[in-house]
Amino acid sequence: MARPSMSFLCAVLHTRRDFGEPPFLYLRFLQEVAGRPAVRERMKFSADAGRALLSIIMRAPGAPTLAAVLLLGQWHSKVSLDASAVRSAVLEVSRRVCDAQVLQSQENRGPDSANSLDCLALVHLRRVLSQQRTDQAEPLSRGARFNCLWSHGAFARQAHECPSMPHLAGAIIHAVASANAPTAPGAPPGTCWPPLLEDALMAGIPWVEDRCDISRSRQLLLAWVLDLSSDEAPGLLQGQPAAAAELLKFVEAELLSAGGLECLRKLLANNNLVCEAAIKRPRLMERLFTCCEATGASGGCNDPAKGLGIPLTTTERTEACHAITLLLQDTSAGQIWASRLLMLQGPARALRWASTGNIESASAYALVQCMVETGGAPIAREVWSLCKLTLESPEALQAALDISIAPNRSLREVSKVHEGREQWRSLLLKVLQETSDGADPQAWADKVETQALLKMVQSTSGDSSVLETSAALAELSSTALKASTAEAPHWPLPACLRNATKSNRGRSHILEQMDMAAASIVAQQWQQARAHRRERSLPCGIVTKAVPGAEPMVIDGPTHKKWHSGRGKKAHFLVSSPTRSPSRCMIDPELWHELNESATKGKYGPQHAAR
Repeated sequence: MARPSMSFLCAVLHTRRDFGEPPFLYLRFLQEVAGRPAVRERMKFSADAGRALLSIIMRAPGAPTLAAVLLLGQWHSKVSLDASAVRSAVLEVSRRVCDAQVLQSQENRGPDSANSLDCLALVHLRRVLSQQRTDQAEPLSRGARFNCLWSHGAFARQAHECPSMPHLAGAIIHAVASANAPTAPGAPPGTCWPPLLEDALMAGIPWVEDRCDISRSRQLLLAWVLDLSSDEAPGLLQGQPAAAAELLKFVEAELLSAGGLECLRKLLANNNLVCEAAIKRPRLMERLFTCCEATGASGGCNDPAKGLGIPLTTTERTEACHAITLLLQDTSAGQIWASRLLMLQGPARALRWASTGNIESASAYALVQCMVETGGAPIAREVWSLCKLTLESPEALQAALDISIAPNRSLREVSKVHEGREQWRSLLLKVLQETSDGADPQAWADKVETQALLKMVQSTSGDSSVLETSAALAELSSTALKASTAEAPHWPLPACLRNATKSNRGRSHILEQMDMAAASIVAQQWQQARAHRRERSLPCGIVTKAVPGAEPMVIDGPTHKKWHSGRGKKAHFLVSSPTRSPSRCMIDPELWHELNESATKGKYGPQHAAR
């Protein structure tokens, strides 16, 4: 007859003995029990049992720690564990991982098995620290979401508390770096992540191997990174400048896991170093655009490890849109972003998201406005062509701009439709401002009268965006009026070139239609061309006078060109070409007939005349 319950022998786990003795044999027995659901339910797991497993974690590194962590993950929901004891166990494992990493760096050796298993145990401790979220919208096949570490569970703190966790962030970053390292077939066990479970304490137990597989371990590690990158984190990643590239590489690989896009957005918002590293990854921007379009109807996203055609939720697509917006806030790389956005058709795709409902209209219009602010005139010109039915129609533009905005109003009080209209109005004003500053002839010339448009903008509500757009339109209107009444009417210069010094001679009308970078390139090319013409005007070779018997004169000019005369026009001097002999040249055979009797054909040098 089966026993109705089984007692958990806590006293056995509290003893300090070597492998082969009762504590470790009992750990093996407990793992076998945990793998059988019928027997596992009869195990009487108490608070004392939890403290016994935590004591194993504190004093026995390597395989015993990992076994105790997995057992806690199986039974911790039955009892309430002591928060301080759990926190101490987490920090102790973190300290061991960091100390082992420092020692390995000093001795220039690879990771050992005990340190790798401690690192994996720290990752799986995340299941014990807080409850799994009940409102998860993503399917569990893409990973489990947990409540925030800093507001629930062992690490929950009050607003005024700032606990000391010097090793936690370093240990998690070490786990991230280990997960990023490529694992070649036949690699040593210590270099694999997750490490191979070859220890006799854990080998051959199916549920342990299933729980520690690479997919589940990476999803739990992503939950750790999500906690460290959250707004509630006590600045743990700010003191880790070398970790930005590792964190970004890991999160980019887990972009389609549950919480991956939210984690990326939080890293970009709270860590400038991660944002700088993301700018150097052009592929990331393309993937984020694909994520914004990953609805079930459009086919979803493809990932070699997670499957093909994965649809994303509305919240995930919005997180991807916000991540793109955060990336574009670095205005120092405006020209780089402009070319990438035009190549990806960024403005057109974002406006299509707003019209189809893939992304909320307010978020999509805010993204397009950020594109215009970062990319400047090229993006503004593209948006103008996409929105020309509104921008080039006075009635449509007046209707889009005429929205009353109540002061001191929170976003919760505004409906999504009205919020989208306000963001659409802000986008139109930004496009008008950028095209006014750029004096773009493709947008303004012979299409819209600037003075009438200025009056239309000034008639709307006078917030800051209206004032900036009005100032740009007023400057463009006055400059266009002066340019039209000039002796040679022309379209005005962009705002960045209106106060620049005018170029000399006839080059000013060319530079007026270029931006500063293009004008600098043209000026440099003009200087090179002038130097080339000056070089061509120097004679080279033997020059003779019309008087018979006159002494020929050798002019030592440039010898790296064969011909210096213009097309269709014969030079009045002989042309030479270099030879293999140093300081000797040969006259072109086609010009031998021009030699007079005082000049002989053949070779000559720069120091004497040919005779």
